[in-house]
Amino acid sequence: MTNDLRKQAEAKLALSPEPLAATSPAETQRLLHELRVHQIELEMQNDELRKAQTEIEAGRVRYFDLYDARRDWSWKPTSPPPPCWV
Repeated sequence: MTNDLRKQAEAKLALSPEPLAATSPAETQRLLHELRVHQIELEMQNDELRKAQTEIEAGRVRYFDLYDARRDWSWKPTSPPPPCWV
């Protein structure tokens, strides 16, 4: 997947109207700074996504544990449903 994204990004870069050789050293430094800041932002977003994914997985495990525990309860259609089912 990473290779696919990289290929797509390189294809978009090839369509860029401004060649890098035409930029001044000051502009190159500014662009490099912007790229570094953006890289750090992406790394921070990735960390947050990984934390969220871990929390979601923990919630899924708790949900399935609860579901499995409730499946073991014996409820007969003739008796009233448990309060949480109403």
